[in-house]
Amino acid sequence: MKAGGIVNSGTDLDDLDFAAVARSAGIFGVRVDRAGQLDDALREALAPSTAPPSSTPARRARSCPCLRTSPTTR
Repeated sequence: MKAGGIVNSGTDLDDLDFAAVARSAGIFGVRVDRAGQLDDALREALAPSTAPPSSTPARRARSCPCLRTSPTTR
């Protein structure tokens, strides 16, 4: 962003690991630091999922009682 003339303002996110943020949310995330890692990272990201559908974050969220609302609380 600095190369584009955009200066950080009011942020302190110099080396945030977005892959770790994604993994903490239960979704796929991989960090690529060098160009040589990109092919393997893309191959892994585009590979078919082996997780059972009931373990996906969206399904877990829908089944969580704490996220259910009754018609009167909406």
